[in-house]
Amino acid sequence: MLDKLKEGPTRANCDMRASHDAEFAPRGLSGPTETLKGGISLLSNTNQAKMKRDRSESLEIGAPQAEKKVKAELGDTFGKEIRTAYDLTRAIRSADVLDRLAEIRKESTAAATSWKNGDLDLRFQLKVIQAGCEFEGSIGRLWTGGHVIDCVKEIPKWLENAPVSGYGDNRTLETKIDSSVRNAREIPKEGFEVPAELIDKITSIWANNFLPSKVRVEPYKIHLYGEGGHFQAHKDTPETDLVGTFLVGIGDTANSDSAGNFSIAGAQLTAHGGEWVAFYPDIPHAVLPLRKGCRGVIAFKVFGLEDRSFDAEELRGKHLDETANTLQGISVPFGLVLEHEYPMGTLDNNLTGFDAIVLASARMLVGATIEIIPILVDLVEQKMYDVMYGDRDSDEDEEEEHGVQSSVYPFTRNHVDLYLGRNKAKAKEAVAWLKDVKNVPFYSLCLKSHGMQMSHDQDEINYTGNEADGLRESSVYLTYALLALPVGA
Repeated sequence: MLDKLKEGPTRANCDMRASHDAEFAPRGLSGPTETLKGGISLLSNTNQAKMKRDRSESLEIGAPQAEKKVKAELGDTFGKEIRTAYDLTRAIRSADVLDRLAEIRKESTAAATSWKNGDLDLRFQLKVIQAGCEFEGSIGRLWTGGHVIDCVKEIPKWLENAPVSGYGDNRTLETKIDSSVRNAREIPKEGFEVPAELIDKITSIWANNFLPSKVRVEPYKIHLYGEGGHFQAHKDTPETDLVGTFLVGIGDTANSDSAGNFSIAGAQLTAHGGEWVAFYPDIPHAVLPLRKGCRGVIAFKVFGLEDRSFDAEELRGKHLDETANTLQGISVPFGLVLEHEYPMGTLDNNLTGFDAIVLASARMLVGATIEIIPILVDLVEQKMYDVMYGDRDSDEDEEEEHGVQSSVYPFTRNHVDLYLGRNKAKAKEAVAWLKDVKNVPFYSLCLKSHGMQMSHDQDEINYTGNEADGLRESSVYLTYALLALPVGA
């Protein structure tokens, strides 16, 4: 098993809050042993964590990768890997900091919410002008908890006359039609009208539940699904300044009230008139196959405002000060892998959720310069069983050990240009600020979610969107990290 794991990255199947040593060393983007063209230094990180099965925290007890080989047989190998008491103390302190950050995240409603659903407390007028789909009427409830008004009787006609929906293949940057991936119809934004009061209501709901809270909302499409309709699990296609999606139900006869066909984070939601669900664009979601009936939603895109940054007042009620005080427990320099994924070129003001709080808090650190950069995380997990405590078939007195190796690589536009041999002089100058940065510890609240995935299903989710945008650099989501360096480093 160990030999197979050495061949390449695999998905880690343990939930770890890990700290891992990192240094900027000549490394290639495709692996830890390849040298980047031009000799530009890349962020490289190697760590092994030895844990008992019943421990909730991970301690860094590793040694530099060049000095060790992981073996299945236990002997004096592990004794050589144990570090000094100072290293263990630092690791325990770091684990405590990460635990506290996780607690703060849960305590902050806006930070902890990756998606949310509810019912609109207003009725609105929907006007459809798409040829063959003409309609004008009210959507919503007559009163709170009252009868639902929708246009579900119109949806069968719309399914006959509306254009077929495609999906975004972000490998080829094409919008394709394939009913095995997506079987649906749609009415484009030019084919319908909604009132300004609905836009204002959506903006208000978003501001009360998500970050960034200051946004603009634009109608996108009406999505329609009939019997047999579905959309495989996907993430919304990345777009400049896009921070979320907001769906409003206009009718659903496909399921009961208890279980709908829209699947997100383990929940299944219906699309009755006025029901809504909102989420960040990197959150996977799907429309499960309809066995009967039909469903329709109006989709809105939520954009962060341009040329703005988070201010203290916007975040003050969301544990900003407490997060800043907690981050002071980590010595500068350090790196922190962000929770959400973003397309290349994402700016500070478009970080979402807890990432926005962490960034604003980090900028309150005295003597630190803060940057955010896209990265690649190469993660390998190894499991071993301590033969001193029993064999792997025994349920008692067995000690399971997890070994984790991870490598982190900067993945900015300029690093990509260097790797591809484009604009080398300009790119080399642009990444020079990283050249002399070494021995930076990196931390993650959930390391496994940011590792390179070998899973076929996960790969398809990452490369399937609602449409293709035609821009290579922003066609897929990337893991981002916050990098805190001493002033003047």
